[in-house]
Amino acid sequence: MRDLKVFVGVLVLLFMAFKGTQCGSRYNTIVQKDPRAGDTYVYGEIDGPPKQLANKYEADSVQDRKANEIREKFFGGAGQAESGN
Repeated sequence: MRDLKVFVGVLVLLFMAFKGTQCGSRYNTIVQKDPRAGDTYVYGEIDGPPKQLANKYEADSVQDRKANEIREKFFGGAGQAESGN
């Protein structure tokens, strides 16, 4: 009987710990003012192109070679990954 009481007590504690980890996410409804609302640097232009399109990167042959080696190792050969086989 004592073992059953200990077992039930441990279950109750585990349940309370589990419920405590949820941190009341259902009740976390605080509304905060956005200090950068309307800032185009943060949110960009409405209905405009993404700002990342302006960034141009040079091709790096070392990284391309390494990527092809990894692709060949995982997928068994060049061209198989692109064809979907």
